[in-house]
This record gives sequence, C-alpha cells and structure tokens, in this order.
Amino acid sequence: MYEEEDVLNIILYLLVILYTYHLVIMSECIEKIYKNLIFRILVLGLIIYLSSNNLLLAIIIALLYIATATRLLKINTKETFNKLNELILYENFRSNI
Repeated sequence: MYEEEDVLNIILYLLVILYTYHLVIMSECIEKIYKNLIFRILVLGLIIYLSSNNLLLAIIIALLYIATATRLLKINTKETFNKLNELILYENFRSNI
C-alpha cells in the first residue's frame, strides 16, 4: 500500500500547509495551546522520538514550532505596546482637561 517514506512526506506537506495557514489566522486558541506545558513536553518528546527515526522531519517540526512561538511573541509584544501607547494617550488627554 503506502511506504513509510510516502506517509512521512504527506505529513510533512500537511505540516507546512497547516503552518502557513495558521500564520494568517493566529488565534487565541493557538496561543493557549502554545502556553500549555503539556503541549510543550509532547512536542519536545515528538522531536526527540523523530530525531532517532527521521532527522529531517524532526528538524522541520522543531523549526515550525520555534517559528510559531516567535510569531506569537511578536504579536503579543505588539498588542502590549499598543495598549501601553493607548494608556499614555489617555493619560495625556486626561491631564490636558
């Protein structure tokens, strides 16, 4: 039927498609998942397990995880900066009244 390499290639393509799709719709749900300690341990375990079987797939999963975590951090930093900026504008408006 299917060979192991074919199945891994399909999984690899699905991971890349999923990653590019969820970069566009980075939701709060994904943020909560990435903050979950159990999810982090599972991903780390998956990477360690796959590194002994298929190093390329393990590296790709690790890179996708790091890129997504970095993207979430950038989004959170932007939101925090915007909230701080709004607070400063509000305080300046309040002091001028």
